[in-house]
Amino acid sequence: MTNRKNWRTGASACFAGKLDESVLEAYAKAGIRSTEISFRDPYYDEILWNEIPTWSSKTGTEVWSIHLPFSRTLNIAHEDPAVSAQSMVRLLDLVGRAGNAGIKVVVVHPSSEPIPDENREHFLKQSEENLGRLCARAEEFGMVVGVENLPRTCLGNCKEDILRFLNYNPTLRVCFDTNHLLKQTNESFIRAVGSKIVTLHVSDYDFVDERHVFPGDGLIDWKQLQTELEMVNYDGPFMYELNAKDQDGRRTLEDVKKNHLWLQSL
Repeated sequence: MTNRKNWRTGASACFAGKLDESVLEAYAKAGIRSTEISFRDPYYDEILWNEIPTWSSKTGTEVWSIHLPFSRTLNIAHEDPAVSAQSMVRLLDLVGRAGNAGIKVVVVHPSSEPIPDENREHFLKQSEENLGRLCARAEEFGMVVGVENLPRTCLGNCKEDILRFLNYNPTLRVCFDTNHLLKQTNESFIRAVGSKIVTLHVSDYDFVDERHVFPGDGLIDWKQLQTELEMVNYDGPFMYELNAKDQDGRRTLEDVKKNHLWLQSL
């Protein structure tokens, strides 16, 4: 059983809007030791991938994961197979760049939306196959792929979808987003997926739709959620993925660290 007090604070680089040495320095100064690359697609070509290991070593802040870019057309499960195929060319290339930079985890959306019920099985099969291709590419660099649970009609909107992906691809892992589940509780999801959770996206919500607000501003029972994660031996970073500006104006890295210290005290 792990201990929440040992989970290092993380925050998505989307919070900073860019990735360079100055960003990692600022994260380190605030006590945030892990980050995730997560931007709109064109910016990935501006990142100085070869410099990431040096930046991490100098600042003490690891670039833990890459969130592969996504959109309606940058999508591993698209109604047009040619679009999915083109998406995979792009995403497989980014996995290689991240692997060469020493990044450990690849986060990927299993689909976009909407997914009509009558076509769901077709999209699930397409996503399974492409997740397998991403896993194979990641393995070349000693990385793992974490498929993210998603809201609404997306694939991965329930534990059954995620378990299906895991059964199809034994090396696949999970990125657990705490504010995406709308059909089931977070607790039941964690218990079902268990030790397959390799990374988190942390934020709060109202159980109606994703909100990406600070923990404590929504309805999640954070004491219980953290206990469930401890019970499945989660030991990755506590990676915040928040709205650019909180409704109360909180938007600094120091606010993130303060919030995490509060959660660890529960």
